[in-house]
Amino acid sequence: MSTPPSLSPDHLVRTTQTLLLDSQIRDWVVLPLLVIMISAGLLRTHVGRLLRPAPKPIPTMDARARSALQRSARLKSGAGGFLSGGRWEARRLAWSARAESSSSNVSNGWLRQEAGRAEIDKKLMEAAKETNGENADDPLAAAMPGMDPSAMMDGMKGNMAAMVQNMVMMQGISHSFRG
Repeated sequence: MSTPPSLSPDHLVRTTQTLLLDSQIRDWVVLPLLVIMISAGLLRTHVGRLLRPAPKPIPTMDARARSALQRSARLKSGAGGFLSGGRWEARRLAWSARAESSSSNVSNGWLRQEAGRAEIDKKLMEAAKETNGENADDPLAAAMPGMDPSAMMDGMKGNMAAMVQNMVMMQGISHSFRG
């Protein structure tokens, strides 16, 4: 009767082989590829910055509304634990009081005043558009409602820059490893 061979720890250990890289391959293949890839990444970054459109100015009313929403969200999310009940109630009234609450000295809350300002600004902008004649029918805007042609053009610029960058990179690699 034969006994099964026991598995010693030496049989379970796998051997690893080291990969030796010839210095000529390193100098003439790996390093040029590394240089080409790094320069292509830098080129892509800088061309992208040049082609990126300037940020559009944010209307004052939108900035005020965004700021108000952020402040109210901060107050709602965490300030309840840090403020006493009286201070919490004072801020709540200052932000959202109605004009009917004449029992207190609060007229309209800040959010309600902002809503009134927004309505006035909207009416003024509509009146300015009507007097300037900006309501003329734009055939491109009528064909694609909700689409901004400049946004589509920005996407096309980015795609074109990526294609040109890839072509230059392929040409550089082809030139480096020619014959």
